[in-house]
Amino acid sequence: MTQHFKYFAFISYSSHDIAWGKKLQKKLEGYRMPSTLCSEHGWQRNPIKPEFFAPTDIQPGDLDEELKERLKASRNLIVICSPHSAKSDWVGKEIAFFLIAKVCIFYK
Repeated sequence: MTQHFKYFAFISYSSHDIAWGKKLQKKLEGYRMPSTLCSEHGWQRNPIKPEFFAPTDIQPGDLDEELKERLKASRNLIVICSPHSAKSDWVGKEIAFFLIAKVCIFYK
């Protein structure tokens, strides 16, 4: 069974690293895989997008339903690793939810 995802990736970050996140999103959404790699694997040479990036300062607490749905709809999770994200409960919750959601999909 092939899973179809709305987003290529969900970018998880601390609010202190928002500039890195914006820069990463812009670079990824404009990047095209090398043509030789695409032809070897039969992939389309399209930009890697869309990426989900919430540039808002999210309040501490449980993940809200919208973010949970965005995490479920993402093929990959990209974590901007920094001292701030290492200390962020929110980033930890996004990682944990993403991993649990993917395990549940795998075992369905």
